[in-house]
Amino acid sequence: MGAEGTSHDGNNGNKTSSPRFWQVPTRWLVVRRITSSEPEVPPSQLEDAWIIESDRLWNMDELGPDVDLETDVSPFVSYTDGDEDLPDALSKQASFYIGAKVPAKGWSETADSVPRTPLTVMNSSNFCFADNMMHNPNVFSMVDNMQYTDANGNNVVLSKVTCDYVVLGWHWDELTDPLYPKLGLQGSLGDRLRDLFLSPGPELDDEGRLASVAEARTVCHGTIYDVSFDRENKPQSIHAEDYAKLFTSDIEMEPLGTGTTGLDAIMSFLEAHADDSDGVLGSGTGSIARELLSLSELLYATEDDYDGRVKAKDTISRQSFAPTSGGNAWQYDGKTSAGGKPAQPNTVPDGDTGWSEVDALRSVNELQDQLSSAVRMLQEIRWSMFAIWWEYVSDVNNEDPARRAWYSSRVVDIRTRAEGLINIVSDPATGLDAEVEAFVRKKGVSVPAMPALVPARSIPQNPFYQRRDPTICIAGMPSGWPAEYMGNVPVRSVLNHGDDAEVILPGQMGSDYIPRALWYLGWEALYSRDHGSSLGFKTWKGQPWCPLYLEWEATYFHIPIEKWSVDLATSPVDNSTPQLRYIVKDRLADDPRSTGDQRSLSGRAILLPQAAVNLKAVVEQVIHTPGVTLTPEERTELVMNISRLAFTTAELSGITTDLITVDEGTHVQPNLGIPGAVEDRPLLAAYLAGRDGGITPSDLRIMGDQTATTPYGTLTKDYMASHDAFKGVVHGQMLFTKLNIVDKFGQVISAIPPKPRLRKPDLSKIDKHLPADPQQPGSYPLCPYIQLTPAINQPARLNAHFVSPKPATDAAFAGWRIADDWDQPVWGWVIVNFADYGLQFFTSEGQFYVELTLGGPTSTITSPRWLPFNPPSQPSKFVSPQLFQLVQRLSDRNGGIYLRSFFQMITSAIETMPHAPPDYAAYATSIVGKPLALVEVGFSLELAHALLRSQIVPSPPEPLGPAAPTEPQPLLSYKFPIKIGDADRPFDGVVGFFDNTDGVTDWGKLHTYFTSPSPTATLEDEDPRVPILPENFDTLSPFYTAPDDFTSSADYVTAKAEKLLVKTVLMDPYTPLHMYTPILPITSLQLPAWTVQRALERMSAFFRLGPVLLTKDVPARYDSSNPLDTETWMEKQREGETEPGTAKIRLPIGGGKKGNWEWLQPYQVEQEGSGGGERKYNALDVGEEDGRMRLDPGPYTLAEGFLQLNRPIVSRES
Repeated sequence: MGAEGTSHDGNNGNKTSSPRFWQVPTRWLVVRRITSSEPEVPPSQLEDAWIIESDRLWNMDELGPDVDLETDVSPFVSYTDGDEDLPDALSKQASFYIGAKVPAKGWSETADSVPRTPLTVMNSSNFCFADNMMHNPNVFSMVDNMQYTDANGNNVVLSKVTCDYVVLGWHWDELTDPLYPKLGLQGSLGDRLRDLFLSPGPELDDEGRLASVAEARTVCHGTIYDVSFDRENKPQSIHAEDYAKLFTSDIEMEPLGTGTTGLDAIMSFLEAHADDSDGVLGSGTGSIARELLSLSELLYATEDDYDGRVKAKDTISRQSFAPTSGGNAWQYDGKTSAGGKPAQPNTVPDGDTGWSEVDALRSVNELQDQLSSAVRMLQEIRWSMFAIWWEYVSDVNNEDPARRAWYSSRVVDIRTRAEGLINIVSDPATGLDAEVEAFVRKKGVSVPAMPALVPARSIPQNPFYQRRDPTICIAGMPSGWPAEYMGNVPVRSVLNHGDDAEVILPGQMGSDYIPRALWYLGWEALYSRDHGSSLGFKTWKGQPWCPLYLEWEATYFHIPIEKWSVDLATSPVDNSTPQLRYIVKDRLADDPRSTGDQRSLSGRAILLPQAAVNLKAVVEQVIHTPGVTLTPEERTELVMNISRLAFTTAELSGITTDLITVDEGTHVQPNLGIPGAVEDRPLLAAYLAGRDGGITPSDLRIMGDQTATTPYGTLTKDYMASHDAFKGVVHGQMLFTKLNIVDKFGQVISAIPPKPRLRKPDLSKIDKHLPADPQQPGSYPLCPYIQLTPAINQPARLNAHFVSPKPATDAAFAGWRIADDWDQPVWGWVIVNFADYGLQFFTSEGQFYVELTLGGPTSTITSPRWLPFNPPSQPSKFVSPQLFQLVQRLSDRNGGIYLRSFFQMITSAIETMPHAPPDYAAYATSIVGKPLALVEVGFSLELAHALLRSQIVPSPPEPLGPAAPTEPQPLLSYKFPIKIGDADRPFDGVVGFFDNTDGVTDWGKLHTYFTSPSPTATLEDEDPRVPILPENFDTLSPFYTAPDDFTSSADYVTAKAEKLLVKTVLMDPYTPLHMYTPILPITSLQLPAWTVQRALERMSAFFRLGPVLLTKDVPARYDSSNPLDTETWMEKQREGETEPGTAKIRLPIGGGKKGNWEWLQPYQVEQEGSGGGERKYNALDVGEEDGRMRLDPGPYTLAEGFLQLNRPIVSRES
């Protein structure tokens, strides 16, 4: 049953209340009915019954000499309110047991008159307590000795028995029953059932009880028939022996595969063994495997086109990583009028507060960024305090005064750091949380209530990621979980049943304390099998095999990072789509360093059923995809046959934790978590254990709930002394040395026989993301190693931000500032003018700047700046330095080659890009070509918290203190390659990019995927394009910025911005750019829609035209009252569309009917005192020429100028 009442404080990282799980039934009636036996049982003894009291709490002193501690009771960790103040609270746990079995005849409910403990499936110290019958006797299981008591009171042992069992459970305390509405779930009975994932039967609906809020109680029941027991002979069918044969030499392949997820591991196994899977999966399953492989791409895709499948392949890589919180940010939440444009924060300071919305939003995001980082750091500091406590109490030499002093000094350092962070985060006056609240006023804690400085809503930031441990798949072995596990459990009503149960079941079995309805259910199950089978009751089919978990050990070989290289490569078993991945190009066997640094790894992993269930569910979805050509009959048969493919999977948890020298699993906790309590309570016993090491009760409170993993401390692990056991970055491969599969009844299959070692496990081809050594010689057996490609062993994320230079008081570069949501990151626009074979450049706000055309004596024709518009009064206010420099570079002496290369790159890129969205037709520039944006983008590789360090404490006589790192390469010195954009993925928007160092763009090298040679280039270096290849990928080194090193949030954000690798990028404004790296999921970045919309609305599309023969002359003189300049043009755009005036000229084009065309007529205007003139333009309305034959009177006029599309051809309304 699920948890309720769980909440977490996003500021301090501590839980505000412990999870509270529903209590399970703690009274179980077990009825046995013997159908045959040797010796024969008298009819009066055929039925017997017992009561299991699961919550009965015992102290060892209370147990009699006849109680078997292995089979009659279960060890259990039991704390109650007040135990935290007992000095022996930890040591006395060894004497606690729970569980009791008594005959049902004469049993009476003692309720809480004897010691009880609240029991849920999650409050045991054993992670699989509820499932492992070896650990839960007389709690969730019982031992039946197969005997009865004869008339003389003697116990008669049966040698052979066939019998049926019925199990019925209920809550003795109605207040712990989740269906009981007073303290359980609220609402109607139907709502309560749905909240518990229960499916009501039709009789409940017919009775109208589902809508009722009346009281209800829970009864659980199940039955198994024809259980066979022979004391002298083992069962004829032992499923464990059948599955153990999969790991013998009788099978030509190991039934194992690995992958990043369960589904991926299954598909990897099928891809490796599609033609020979019958030996493991059963006869005839090979054809099913081949059908699944033919659908493999669709199993991950949501669309049937090429792009959809490629996207799906990229999405799979994200499943290889576990996300952790990346913090929050604040987004403007101003009101937008109906049908209006998105609201933008204002820049005008408020008269009362002195803050503009832009300034307030920027400040609160700086505070929130530092706050989120401080919360993450505080969590790590809390764990560090727990780690010191653990190291001290587990150190057998902790009575040494020198060691005690060393531990105490570390405690003081961590305590000081923690207290400082707590103040930074939650000080009521100066804490970051309080400062954020002062801006957004979301908590309503101010008295009197104060309005927010800016309307804002909290949104999550991109998460940090850490690669998951690989998943292992065992083929040919079912999971052991019920087939209906993933579905809702059916329920029915037993109202008004049981009136005549006394007659149905013998009276000597009865008890006045057992609900009569339970006896009716017992009779129904035992004597009405037809009805029982419809309820899912089972028949014994031999000794069952229910695999529960894996115990594994492996040897890890740390391969030098120099042996790894990044390349675009396909998976060894999937050659469809290349991805950026680490590969080993050289034979590892030829380099002794490949085996020089090795150590052991181990772990325990729960076997889960979801993978096989998910496979069937996904197949049911994709077989109806248009690209699938299966007939309806073939589809039905495929879905039915998938059930024949037996798989179970488990994540190999423990790899990463071992490599960073920490352990996971069950261990002593220094704080007591009471369900529903606001915070954990420190144990006095834990304080006393760590007191001499400098631990105080407040230090235990600092730990909070950050105690899930334990450090190695002085624990001895099997690793080579010549190398550091700690690995901040994994890059190696591992070989299994132990693989035990344990089931819930204590049966074990050793996939690798421990003694003698017959052979190593030959894993199937490793999955797409953990490829086997491609240079391993031989065909079969395949490579036995699992490669663990380079990855950071702590959470990290790839950051991609639009950036702009920080404002500076002088010409010097002041650094980068990450663009906010309301900032315009685009500093220039490029539109290809295919009609003129040129490029038109626009400013960030959409004003036309210049057109460069291929041709002329120098191969480049540069139009005068701003023409046909008059130049603005302050050009530098409109044109960014980058745009000015780029145009200069394109139009200089070698500009012809440069411009041609630039043009060819753009035209080649546009051919592979997605089409512009339909709403682009609403903009005037759509008649010319597709726009491209010029931006600055910064990339960085950020760690979620400070660098991890080795958690090994030296033992005497080794010196204390952190030893000098022997790891060959510290984490911060690693350089991880990144790939910006991808030409093979049409959904990527990168056209090309330039390097940018301290605000200076290197225009000499244009990095791009579109590098067809310029036809007029005579020297290779005259073409600025540099192909983006693995050899020249950019690299990033990880960084971490400690939030408590800065007193100003603005300085903290600036420090992070200084780590950015900045590129000047030409990109499709409608398509996101992507950054690829093999160590983390793909990161994307897209321009906000409003930035594109605002600029395109202001752009003008025009063409050079002429000479044109006109029957009427244009106005002879320049009209100074109607100048054509950028300011008037922009104002005209802001005012909206206007009706065309009286046409001054007529041309054979669509005029007022489709768009608002204007003729831009040049005039030579004399300048007073200059002796020369200046060319200026007037805009003349164009009327539509109908093309009829006319004889207009002369004289006629030849005119040259520009034809401008002043309004879109397609209106926004249409």
